Amino acid sequence: MPENEEDESVYYENCDEARADGAAPLYEGEPGYAPHLDADGDGVACEPYFGDDPGGGNDDGGNGDSDAHYENCDEAMADGAAPLYEGDPGYDEHLDRDGDGVACET
Repeated sequence: MPENEEDESVYYENCDEARADGAAPLYEGEPGYAPHLDADGDGVACEPYFGDDPGGGNDDGGNGDSDAHYENCDEAMADGAAPLYEGDPGYDEHLDRDGDGVACET
């Protein structure tokens, strides 16, 4: 099978899958990129969040919500946000059991 045909079949249900595969961030036009992974619609999916957004971020209550707060990992998982990486919206030390910068690991 030609390489480009195989690449077109790459599909990630969510950013957790893309990160686990080592593919994140994904850029528009690359294998695996899909609009449902690009919360802010800038052509970069599953991008890391460093907290320097001056306030124009996504506020839809989902994984891209900069005001996200989770009481526990069950809430984060139900919102589709887990695992949370240090710097991600919703990350908090109380969710990071082993202190490695990754909260709500599965």
